[in-house]
Amino acid sequence: MEIPAVNLKAIVLMHWLLTIWGCMAWLPPSYAWGNFSVLAVGVWAVAQRDSIDAVLMFLIGIAVTILTDIIHFGIYYPLAEGLAERNRDTFRFSAGMAILGLLLKPVSCFFVYQMYRERGGDYNVNFGSKGNCWAEELQACLYFLSCFLTVQSYLLPHDSSICVCVPSSSSANHTSYLLVTPS
Repeated sequence: MEIPAVNLKAIVLMHWLLTIWGCMAWLPPSYAWGNFSVLAVGVWAVAQRDSIDAVLMFLIGIAVTILTDIIHFGIYYPLAEGLAERNRDTFRFSAGMAILGLLLKPVSCFFVYQMYRERGGDYNVNFGSKGNCWAEELQACLYFLSCFLTVQSYLLPHDSSICVCVPSSSSANHTSYLLVTPS
């Protein structure tokens, strides 16, 4: 079964409109800032048709705003009992559009991921460094830790010391201890 192609412009326009309608009555400015910032990245993805990074950032942004929208709704969803009839209708419309936007975001993530793959993105997203094995990364981490502890040792009182447990790279069962004392 072929997945239908959805235009990225339609996704951005739909979420822009639902965000505007959702902000009409009850959501705080942080909701608008978060969603409109992600939509700005979506406009960048529309403008740069060959950019993999723009689509990936838009995809990650939509995924993050799913979580932030849930938090906003949980915190700011008021009881509409004390509202006048006109304000109650506006609140219902605004809340409905915000909730509809939240429900459509996973579907949008699916289609944006398909666009990411069409533009040449990997099937799996790897945020690690390419070409380095785990031993080199461990060595870099240990070097950073030793530099940090050296600086920290100058900041400690002269009668204290730091003991750090560092796993040995030769065997998983052995642990090395690094004791830093101020000199």
